[in-house]
Amino acid sequence: MMEFRFGRQGVGRAWFEALPLAHYASAGDLCVTLPAVRRERRECRIVLEVLIPRGAYAEYALLGASYSGRERDEIVISVSESGEGDARTYAESLASRLDTVWVGLPHPYAISVLDAAKATAPRALSGELSFDCAAHGMVGSSAQLFANCASAIVELLGQNVTEVERIIDVCSAHVVSRARP
Repeated sequence: MMEFRFGRQGVGRAWFEALPLAHYASAGDLCVTLPAVRRERRECRIVLEVLIPRGAYAEYALLGASYSGRERDEIVISVSESGEGDARTYAESLASRLDTVWVGLPHPYAISVLDAAKATAPRALSGELSFDCAAHGMVGSSAQLFANCASAIVELLGQNVTEVERIIDVCSAHVVSRARP
């Protein structure tokens, strides 16, 4: 895990190997198959956690994806939705002192993750992209923030980025500049 700061006040963490305990039982998957431009063979995982203080509240999201690159002309994107029966808190969250953070990805956030991945992944990836790790705040999370994180993850995976400076640049571009005011 690496910790970093981005924007004026944002803090984040990224995992590439040892992952946080934010996996959940899927209540269903949203899936789409799209034509892809880029072809490559590699496998990787990334989990991105961001916290952006906004005065009286803080925006928060944790989102992770696994990628299996294949040399084919399509990308299969799946987003696992969490069910209500898998409700458990995520105490290790960056936002745990500010918000109640729950493991999982509710339906409205899953839709926004799928839409963001559909808009960006076909240009950057081919094979299988699966979003299956997430945590959200009771107050500080939003569909827009999860969409921004999904776009950042696709860019990081597409460029095979693991350097902290580049992660900061991507988070600043995707997460902070597109976040709600």
